[in-house]
Amino acid sequence: MAIVGDFQKLEQLRSSLRHAGSPSFRAQLAARLGREALKLVADGFRKQEDPYGHAWAPLKAQRRRQGPKKRGDRIGVNTGAMRNGFYTRADASGFRLGNGRGYSLFFNDGTRRGLVPRRMVPQGELGQLWATAFRRESEKALRETFAGTGAL
Repeated sequence: MAIVGDFQKLEQLRSSLRHAGSPSFRAQLAARLGREALKLVADGFRKQEDPYGHAWAPLKAQRRRQGPKKRGDRIGVNTGAMRNGFYTRADASGFRLGNGRGYSLFFNDGTRRGLVPRRMVPQGELGQLWATAFRRESEKALRETFAGTGAL
């Protein structure tokens, strides 16, 4: 009994499966998710919302009077240093999202002295917005990896 089929496609599928489990694929996926995280943070600043879609607490009246003259009442944007200070580092184990401005922690977490938390990154669960974006990017990466194999 002979086995009939497209053995070239089978080998392509095997190769794609090996690649999908490799450290290089995981590092590429982590970098891709890191870039998506940067976009999501930028969207949060643009929309003035946390990663869960809730509006940031408004500025206090005193801060609005003293605050940024060029940027109106945009929360978290005076010079743009904190907004533009986000970065990612990726490797095969995942990615790290950070901010080069130390005061971003106070903005994100709030303080005991009355600064209200205005989340820029998820705390605990990802939330629907971030989970959906990460799932979409992961599926794109897998589709690209398995393109032409008939697997996806």
